[in-house]
Amino acid sequence: MNGVIQEMTRIQHDGYGRPHIDGIAGCSVSHADGFTALAVSRHPIGVDIEVLRPVNAWDLWPYCTERERGMMRAVDSMQERAHVALTMWTRKEAVLKLLGCGLRVPPECVDVSGPHVDITAALHAMRHDEDLTQLAEEICHRSVEVCSWECPVSTDVREVADGPKSVGTTVLLSIARYAAYPQEKADSMPVRLVSDVSEPSMICGAWSTA
Repeated sequence: MNGVIQEMTRIQHDGYGRPHIDGIAGCSVSHADGFTALAVSRHPIGVDIEVLRPVNAWDLWPYCTERERGMMRAVDSMQERAHVALTMWTRKEAVLKLLGCGLRVPPECVDVSGPHVDITAALHAMRHDEDLTQLAEEICHRSVEVCSWECPVSTDVREVADGPKSVGTTVLLSIARYAAYPQEKADSMPVRLVSDVSEPSMICGAWSTA
């Protein structure tokens, strides 16, 4: 499917609560601190965005698998540990959105410590949720990959309800895909970042779905 989505696009939701756009096979949306990330693709996709900021890494400890906790222990400085923890969190949320279950499945059921994601525990949890059982069977034979980026975002200083927006914000962006599908070219990453979206169900702009 080649083409460009133009002007104003309304995002709808299916029976599982997953966002979709008519005519687009893959669609995922994430919001964080005044920014919205919208990913569109010819194939199923999941996206998550977080503004890069100081966090207490240990707050995310309960949501990590043992392998992920090992990665956190291996980092010496608190700043680097916080960065590892926040990156893993965005990767987990992107994967759970790709699977279609969202946070109905605990994040610790997904292991993102390696290039190939372990969703075994997530599938087990989905099979024990009667609303997700069928979905689990549809995806149980698929393997998942997730990629992450740091994206500097230049924003204008303007007065908003909670004060002026910062300039030069950096966001963490993670995208999850099923490995069986061909990857889009790196220079045409199917993500649109929008700041200050007043109505989350409406995204303005144009972006390629090729």
